Order: sequence, then C-alpha cells, then structure tokens
Amino acid sequence: MSRWLEENPVGIALAAACAGLVVVALLLGVIWSMPPSATRGGETVGEERLSLDIPSLADSESIERYAVITERPVFNPSRQPQLDIGEDGGEDEEVAEEDVDAPEVLLAGVVITPSLRMATLRPKDGDESLVAFEGQPLEGDLGSWHVSSIEP
Repeated sequence: MSRWLEENPVGIALAAACAGLVVVALLLGVIWSMPPSATRGGETVGEERLSLDIPSLADSESIERYAVITERPVFNPSRQPQLDIGEDGGEDEEVAEEDVDAPEVLLAGVVITPSLRMATLRPKDGDESLVAFEGQPLEGDLGSWHVSSIEP
C-alpha cells in the first residue's frame, strides 16, 4: 500500500481526507453519546434551565359526593331515575329472557391446538362458513349464541 502512495499526490490527498472524516465521525459519536447536560457546557445569561415540575393530584373525595349522578341521571331528560315497572304494577326483579331457536348450522371442521380451539360452521342455507372460537360468541346474526367448549 505504501507503494501506491509513493509519488501519487491524489492518493495522498484522498487518504488524508478519509482519515480526517474518520476522526470527525469518532468525535461526533463521542459528543452525541454524552448526556445532554454534559454537552451543554456553560449556560449563558439569557438561557433558561429546563425543569420538570410534575403537578400533584388533589386528594380524591368520598364516593358519596358523587351519588347525585345515580340519583339524577344526566342523560334522562326528566333527570329522574328510571324504574322498570312490570305488568302487575310492581318492579320486575329479573328480566325475562327471550327464547331464541338454535341456529341451523353444520359443523364443517374443528381445529384444536394447545393454545387455540376453534370450529368452522356452515349455515344450512348458505355457502359462507363462519369461525367460532371456544368461549366466544358467534359472529353476525348468531351473536346471542356462543361455543361453550370444543372437545376432541
């Protein structure tokens, strides 16, 4: 390599330029790796110092203070609580569940892995299959039904 640099002023100039760029890159790497306060050096008179003033939250109030929200509902125009009144004039203790017929689907396939259990169902009157995961509700119009378990 030294033979290449002998009597070659362009080669010497290029080698010197490359060496200079390597030194500049090393200096920039050292400067950029320093923490921000170390690179700042001395502060001038007009410079403001950054501070992290984290505001503190006020102490929370008791839950009784917010009882008015349930006593006077915000989204009810009369601002009075709604009461469910049954046919006999009294309040219903439990809402009657609507009976829905079982969906007419055929089992097209089952996939069981250590982390996933799913079944592929095909409606009797359609060609599109739907995927049902164990414990999840069915998609579309069959959302009131869910697959409780998939066993091998």
